[in-house]
Amino acid sequence: MKLSFHIRDTRVLFLLLALALVLIVANQLTVKSMLIGLCGSIAYLLIGGNFVGAYLLEEKQVVVRVSLGVVVLLLLMSILGWLCIIFYKLGVFETAAVLVATYAFLALMVKLKVNKQS
Repeated sequence: MKLSFHIRDTRVLFLLLALALVLIVANQLTVKSMLIGLCGSIAYLLIGGNFVGAYLLEEKQVVVRVSLGVVVLLLLMSILGWLCIIFYKLGVFETAAVLVATYAFLALMVKLKVNKQS
C-alpha cells in the first residue's frame, strides 16, 4: 500500500490509530486488562510503524518497512517517555501525552509526505 497515493486509506489508518490510543488510555484508567492493553499497543505500534516505515523506506517490502518503522516509533516514544520521567513522572496521563505527541508527529510526517508527493 502506497501511503502517499491513498489519502482515504491514510485517514482510515489515522482513525484506527486514534482508536487504539483511546483504547490504551481508557484501559489504563478503568479496566487495566493486560489483554486489552496488548491488543491496543500492538495496533498502535503496527499502524504507527507503517507510517514511519512508509516515510523512510517506500520502496522496500512491507515487512521490512513496518519492522523498521516500529523500531523508530519505539525509539521516539522512549525518548518522549524519558523526558516525562526526567521532568515529572510517567503515570497514566503522561503516558497518554507521549502517545498523543507521537500521534501528532506521525500526522505531521504524513502530511509533509503527501504535500511533497503532490
